Amino acid sequence: AASTPLRNRISVGGSIIDSPIWSDLWSTLLSLNAKIVYINLNGEENLIEAEEFIKKGIKKEKILIKEISIDKKEVNFFVKRMVRVNFDYPVFNLACAINENNENCRIFVTGIKSLYKRLENIERIFENEKKFTENVKNEIEKIELEFHDDFKGSGEYKKQVLKAYLGDGLKELTGDMS
Repeated sequence: AASTPLRNRISVGGSIIDSPIWSDLWSTLLSLNAKIVYINLNGEENLIEAEEFIKKGIKKEKILIKEISIDKKEVNFFVKRMVRVNFDYPVFNLACAINENNENCRIFVTGIKSLYKRLENIERIFENEKKFTENVKNEIEKIELEFHDDFKGSGEYKKQVLKAYLGDGLKELTGDMS
């Protein structure tokens, strides 16, 4: 969402540490269950899952991000971002990854009042039913997330757009475009 000169200067490690609300990075890393290798002030190298990295507040420590790894397995994946125009900071980012058998579903949203939210209820139902069903649709309607009201829209409007994006994305993953 930045200009070309900025994109050429911005690092992945800096985006992890700063966690800008507009970054596409966190929802993607979380949904793919990425691992982060960092070096602390004592020179010790540590490996941790992205979600644990956030939960433990490690990004607030003085560290150096050395590496990000994602398992090389077959996954179906989508990222959706709400923007007004192509060259705009996203209002929110939504990412979902699921293996080829529609198992191990991971759905994350960033750009909300908290840094991120995992949509575990929808993951569980989707994994059990293996496709987009009325139960999945009903659970999507129950989503309660807090968005900031701003010039890009009310929090309620953003939540409704997120629900539509999530439904469309899950249908795309399963090939159900009805």
